[in-house]
Amino acid sequence: MDLCQNARSEQVRLSAAKELVDRGHGPVVSRNASLNVTTTIEDVLDQLDAQEKQRAAAAAGQTIDVAPVPRIDGDEQC
Repeated sequence: MDLCQNARSEQVRLSAAKELVDRGHGPVVSRNASLNVTTTIEDVLDQLDAQEKQRAAAAAGQTIDVAPVPRIDGDEQC
């Protein structure tokens, strides 16, 4: 940390900062990396909505069942 802030050379400061980031978060992913994602943003939004409903019901003293909603053709909900 001291090298990031107090080194005389910009190159040393940059190298030390990169090392800290790599230790804390892992190396930066290459632009050419291919990712395989199985959860869509719609799935995440549905989960957040369900959590919000559950919290609101808990605050009101109610309990509700929040089961995942199956999708048909990837667009419509049952």
